[in-house]
Amino acid sequence: MTSEPCVNELPYFAKLAQSLKDRPDVQVVSCNTDDNPETARQFLRRNGYEFLVILAKNLAEDLMPYFSIPRTWVIRNGAIALESVGFGNDGDRWIDRIAGLVK
Repeated sequence: MTSEPCVNELPYFAKLAQSLKDRPDVQVVSCNTDDNPETARQFLRRNGYEFLVILAKNLAEDLMPYFSIPRTWVIRNGAIALESVGFGNDGDRWIDRIAGLVK
């Protein structure tokens, strides 16, 4: 089951993906950690989300002792340019901060 912070972040994540969709140098990707990929697929369809999602349950479980979710990374030139941990309900500022790093 998707965690509440992740669910709260997803509308803003979708806005971010939409705002960057025409950038050939940027890819916005979400990692799904649900047990059942079909549940995630239905959730995405029901909410009209069209961003790329990869299945990452095993990866997340391996990293959980070290990382919490939601977590966002912006990778530029092969290095982490920004790491955003959690979701503080500052959605539009979050979008601006991340989009600003890829301009």
